[in-house]
Amino acid sequence: MQTVDEQLETLHIYVVREEAPKPQFFPIFLSVLALASLVALSFAVPYQQPVTRLTIRVPAVPLAMRTFTAQVAITPTGVKTYPATTAHGILTITNGSVIAQVIPTGFTVQNVATYMAVFVPAGSANGYGYATVAAHALTSGKAG
Repeated sequence: MQTVDEQLETLHIYVVREEAPKPQFFPIFLSVLALASLVALSFAVPYQQPVTRLTIRVPAVPLAMRTFTAQVAITPTGVKTYPATTAHGILTITNGSVIAQVIPTGFTVQNVATYMAVFVPAGSANGYGYATVAAHALTSGKAG
């Protein structure tokens, strides 16, 4: 069995308050200055696409003018007259405004009326807004 001599050692611990570190403004100033110079440089020198110009010469060969004629015998069979009717079809409406529009039923423009109401969306950067609606002419024959 071993015997251990107990030795006591005294430790003295002192707590010393230090002052809080002072903020250093120089690195912040440098980073703001660098950012401002980058922004100013990007506005002062805008990016431009490189332009490559190329001239291509294609030889042209003039072709001689040709005239074609054709003759076909036509046998007349008589005259048939059909009564005039009103035209019916699909009307495409475009909207270049930034405000959407609602076209009511029976809306008339240049002698053409719509069958039903239609919503025409607003135009955007991608193009005009458009909608299609069934329509008919108000007068029959060539005038319609």
